[in-house]
Amino acid sequence: MQSRFAVLASIVVLVGACVGSAVATTGPNPYAIVNVRLTDQRITLSKQGVHDVTYVDFLIRNVGTVPHNSRIGVLGSKAVRPGQLVHLIVAFPVYGSYRYRSSLNCTRKMIGSYQLDRTLPPA
Repeated sequence: MQSRFAVLASIVVLVGACVGSAVATTGPNPYAIVNVRLTDQRITLSKQGVHDVTYVDFLIRNVGTVPHNSRIGVLGSKAVRPGQLVHLIVAFPVYGSYRYRSSLNCTRKMIGSYQLDRTLPPA
């Protein structure tokens, strides 16, 4: 009885592995990484926008001397201490422009716009 169970379990694992590999596509990556650099004067993003992604992982690093935070749309990070790196993973509901800013120890230059666009047409 135990050997039948072991064989059945092996078959289930193999079928699950095959089904998992069949789901993969060659379409665009639904995930993007954007490096965010916080200084005491401004916010700098490695990309001002992305095309056809669902999730964006903002890697926020504070290289300034005082704590700052980073907000995009309605989501935001906690206070990021000097030298600290935090992740802010955002699932964007629709394509469009999203405002980013800092609301902790900020200047007027700590604001901008991030663009999420549809897929680029083939060249």
